[in-house]
Amino acid sequence: MNYDMSNGYFFDYSTGHILHEGCIVTTITGLKAKVLHRLLQNPPGEIITKEDIIESVWGGTDIVIYGPSLTQQIYLLRKDIEQIGLKNYIVARSKKGYYININTHEFDSSTNNRNDRNTTSLLPSKYIGVIFLLMIILQLSIVYFF
Repeated sequence: MNYDMSNGYFFDYSTGHILHEGCIVTTITGLKAKVLHRLLQNPPGEIITKEDIIESVWGGTDIVIYGPSLTQQIYLLRKDIEQIGLKNYIVARSKKGYYININTHEFDSSTNNRNDRNTTSLLPSKYIGVIFLLMIILQLSIVYFF
């Protein structure tokens, strides 16, 4: 399932990839992916309670047990998302929960330079070796026949 994150960014929950203009800009895995998935299921700006996130991600409802882990996952998720240029994307509401802020977040275009970040093509890496081998065969056949 793909979720529109705003500014041309999409989160593919099945792979954990955040995509921009068809390129993978980062990968979110594990509990961070589950937390982001839960946050993106609600409309932007709608507060999701900590208890609701905890129940969705960990299957429990005890805020005392799972609360610190949720806080840690949100912290790590914010760091990952800020690295691609989405600032203030996940906002905390004191004693209520979190929400996605797509309308007023700052977009740092300086981090959106393709030369400054590591991007990956959508072409699976297993095909790159095959393409390379075919190019060598093509070059050898051109040399041999001409």
